[in-house]
Amino acid sequence: MDAEEAVKELARTGARQLAMRTEPYGLTGKAKRIGEMAVSRDISLAYSSTARTYNELRRISPRKARAYGAAIEKGDHVAAERIVRGTLANFRDVEATDSGQHLESLRDSKGRVRSPQITNLTDPGAVSAIRKEKLLTAGTAKSGWVQCGENIGAKTRFPAWLRKATSLGTSSILKRGFDSIVTLFNKCRYTSNNLPESKARAALRATEANQLKRIEKVLEKRSREV
Repeated sequence: MDAEEAVKELARTGARQLAMRTEPYGLTGKAKRIGEMAVSRDISLAYSSTARTYNELRRISPRKARAYGAAIEKGDHVAAERIVRGTLANFRDVEATDSGQHLESLRDSKGRVRSPQITNLTDPGAVSAIRKEKLLTAGTAKSGWVQCGENIGAKTRFPAWLRKATSLGTSSILKRGFDSIVTLFNKCRYTSNNLPESKARAALRATEANQLKRIEKVLEKRSREV
């Protein structure tokens, strides 16, 4: 292997290590479940179905719940919203559906929703449709590192949940022999907040250690062949 390819291999290992240490930690099904649970929680802080809203109202006032139900049946969102806003803390608008933009507007620097601002969606299946779509975004920051590695020829197989259709990661190579520089660009906007500097440094230390072990194995094999 020539010097430039050795540096690229080091960078490919680094991309995997960075993906592994980006929250939630790991690349396994457990990390996927943690990511999906976080997305589901975010959705519950942003949206409510009519059934959930009705049940929340019923706990406080069966009369208001019935009035809300009647307003929904009539398609009177203004009346329904007035009941919801006046009775339930953190419940806001009553809308037919939403593109998912409301959820995106609530995300913080780590891509999470911290404070509930719930919009009641009245179209049947509207909340479920958003959940189905947004669950696919679990692991987005990790996926950026995966794509960085693939951009420089990584052949490592990654779980299907880390493969996203959106372009999230690229790389550049400055070829200078052993002084070659490979730069990885993760374009997910909240990557740095899900990968603290301490974990990024740990990923790079692990990359170096793994590469040295690989070199030692090659040298041992060659020495036996001499």
